[in-house]
Amino acid sequence: MRKAKIFLSYAMADEKKVDFLRDKLVENNFEIRNDSGIAPGTSWHDIISYELNASDFLVICLTKKLFRDGKLSFAYDDQFLEDAKKRDIAIILVLLEDLIIPDNLKQFKYVDLRENKYAEADLLIEKIKFRSSITFDNLSPKRFEDMIFDLLSKLNFLNIHKETTKLDKGIDFIANYIEQDPFGRKRKETWLIESKLYRQERFSLSSLKDMLARHKYVSIDDTKLLLITNSLLTSVVREYIGELHQANGIDLRVIDGNDLKDIIADNKAIQIKYFADEQLS
Repeated sequence: MRKAKIFLSYAMADEKKVDFLRDKLVENNFEIRNDSGIAPGTSWHDIISYELNASDFLVICLTKKLFRDGKLSFAYDDQFLEDAKKRDIAIILVLLEDLIIPDNLKQFKYVDLRENKYAEADLLIEKIKFRSSITFDNLSPKRFEDMIFDLLSKLNFLNIHKETTKLDKGIDFIANYIEQDPFGRKRKETWLIESKLYRQERFSLSSLKDMLARHKYVSIDDTKLLLITNSLLTSVVREYIGELHQANGIDLRVIDGNDLKDIIADNKAIQIKYFADEQLS
């Protein structure tokens, strides 16, 4: 197995605080890249983009010194983070001090190293090792669909109904989810879920439009749509999804290959059942 390449980002003033994590990653045979050697006057964004293209993980060490006037002092803006996700680069936050995580980073999981930093660092390394080994190549379409069924249960979906071949309109599952508002009131939502396993090609805009067309044949009012795929979405598909709710009131969520790997890496039961070979490698 090739070395996983990790871009380790932190404030220059926190170098000593991050030393223990860098050392642990190196000890576990990861290739480490960072932004500490960028010379003054150099285009930070250009250099980081170049280094990120060659990385599998972006690990951001969050400390107060990484912020300036309440904002990240580095350019981790929405476009930068979106570009990283489109390149299948996993983003992991490492919390080293008490602080409020900015809104645009809250979508990512974080590892808390404020107290038991060595034990938590070991768990982080275990997660990175497994995630970097995940491949869907050994899963048949049927096995992938079975995994999604189990995963929906782990994500707290209820009454998961797998569509039969006779009735199937292209929607693989119908399930309920209990949503709770800030005042404690609960509401049962109905979700139509489609899973897509791809070998080489990416999920296309035409496939998405086919899914929306099939949705019209399912006579359930006020439903939400969920697409789960191992593929990465193209920028055209992402823009189209963003416009759907505003233009048509359609609530469509997507778990793409990057997100799916993150969810699997956090779920031991799924790992054991579907990725035993990767765990042993």
